[in-house]
Amino acid sequence: MYRKGEFLTGFTLVELVIVIVLAGIIIGFAMPGFLGARNKALDKQAQANLKLIQAAQKVYEIETNAYVNCSGGLEGSDQETCINMNLRLSLTPDGNNPDWDYETFASGCAYCQKRGGITFWRICIDDSDPSSGTCAGCP
Repeated sequence: MYRKGEFLTGFTLVELVIVIVLAGIIIGFAMPGFLGARNKALDKQAQANLKLIQAAQKVYEIETNAYVNCSGGLEGSDQETCINMNLRLSLTPDGNNPDWDYETFASGCAYCQKRGGITFWRICIDDSDPSSGTCAGCP
C-alpha cells in the first residue's frame, strides 16, 4: 500500500482471516485423531492396572485364603484407597484417579469404569487379558 510517498508494510485483515480459517481447518482434521489416540492410551492404562490388580489378588489370596472386596458402598477414591492398601499397590499416588473407577470383588474379579462414560473393563481371576464381556462375580 502506498501513502504519500511511503510503502506501508503489514498484513491486511483479509490475509489474517484466511490464515486463521486455514489453521482452524487443519486443527479440525487433527483433533479426532488426537482424541482417538488419547482414548486408546486410557484403555491400555486401565487394562494394565487390571492385570496388576489381578496379580496382586492372587498373592493376597495365597497369603489370606480370600480375595480383597473393595466394592459396594465405597466411593471412587475410597475404593482405590482400599485396593492400594490391601493389595499393596499404588494405582495412583494420591488415590484419586481422574479417569477410571476401580473395584475388586470377593470372587477375585476386578472391574473398572471410565468416569463420565460408558467404557468399562473386567478381568476374572483366571483370565489372561481384560475384556468388556462377562465375568463370573463381576457386575
